[in-house]
Order: sequence, then C-alpha cells, then structure tokens
Amino acid sequence: MTKPDSAENVDNVPTPQSLAEADLANDFWFVLVKLRARMRTMMDTDKWLEELGLNARTYSALSLACTGIGPSQRELAGFLTLDARQLVYVMDDLEESGLIERRAHSKDRRLNAIYATDRGRELYARARKIVQERENLTLAPLTDSERTFILKYLKELAFQGGDQ
Repeated sequence: MTKPDSAENVDNVPTPQSLAEADLANDFWFVLVKLRARMRTMMDTDKWLEELGLNARTYSALSLACTGIGPSQRELAGFLTLDARQLVYVMDDLEESGLIERRAHSKDRRLNAIYATDRGRELYARARKIVQERENLTLAPLTDSERTFILKYLKELAFQGGDQ
C-alpha cells in the first residue's frame, strides 16, 4: 500500500477493502488471527450454539471429551490454548450440566480424565451438525477440493512437530 503523497489523500476515509489491501493483510499470521477471531465471533455473537447452552469453548471441550480418549484437563487446556483456570470453569459448567464426567486418569491418579456422558454425546452430535452447517456457509466460496487442501495444510502448520 502506498503512503499518501498529498494532503488530499490524508482526508480519504479508509474502507474495509482499502484496509484489506494493506501490507498487514498479506502477513500470514495476521490473516490466521483475523480468521480465528471472525469465526469465534460468529460462533459466540451469532449464538450458533446458544439454544443448546454451548459456546465456542464449551463446544470445543465437549468435542474432545466425546473422543473417548479421556484427555486430562491439562491436556485439554494445552490443546485448546486456554489458561488452566479458564478450562476449570468450562469443565465445571459442562459437568454441572451433566455433559461430561471427570474420572481418575489411568496413568496418573492426581489428574482428571474427561469423558462425555451419554447426554453429552447426544448434545455434541446436535451441536456438530449446527457447526458444520455454519462452516459450510462460511466456506461456500470454496470448492470441496479447496476446502480439503486448506484444512490439510492448516492442520499441518497448527500441529507440526507434535506441538499441540
């Protein structure tokens, strides 16, 4: 993007399109952060999951609890990039709603393993359907092969070297 070279250019009102042409919009990290913020805002502000009593964090934690792997709270916090204290509130909400249960971790009894209850798995299936519908709307401009390509490489970057 060029710098204004006269006083008249300084008075121009920027538009979203003109800002999207700035150098920053070509920085990979910024585009990913912007997309993440947009998706989270859509999920929470548009209240995709409100009717089910979920938000982005509770949906994400419930999804992982439904894997049957039994991740610890520490593992969930790391994977979801949440502070451990934040995750405790999320887990408390899910447990109080009867959606997850904490069990002694099979490898370390000092840790809690997180598992979904039958009710949690049922609610997750309904929520997953809503998320997939919204995701399809967001990704509508892309072909199926473009979606697959982008997801493959984003996952490769996000989880490279086992870094969760």
